[in-house]
Amino acid sequence: GFWLIGITTDLWPRTFGRKQWWSPMLHEATFWMCTIGLASMFVALTSAGLVEGFLWKSLAPWEVSLQSVQQIWLFRTATGLLMFAGVLIFVFNMYMTATTPESEDLPSFHAEPAAA
Repeated sequence: GFWLIGITTDLWPRTFGRKQWWSPMLHEATFWMCTIGLASMFVALTSAGLVEGFLWKSLAPWEVSLQSVQQIWLFRTATGLLMFAGVLIFVFNMYMTATTPESEDLPSFHAEPAAA
């Protein structure tokens, strides 16, 4: 998954003879959306596993454990959608990098140092 995005991050612009992505800002947004989504998903799945494990240990009915983690699973779904949106933005940026001439690139999110 993520290692493939990392390899593509380095190779895609060079494949098309470019120095950078079509939109560095979108590229950075992709990184942060996927990172926040993955970290949040880790927290959600860990907490759901702990809740279910302790409920099973207390011999609570299976239905009770499902009802107890329902909100956590909704949060996990939201984190998955955040990651999916990040990947969609990544694919859009790949397409634009491959098809747009370099002179039409969007400005970078970071300000360039002023020339002296």
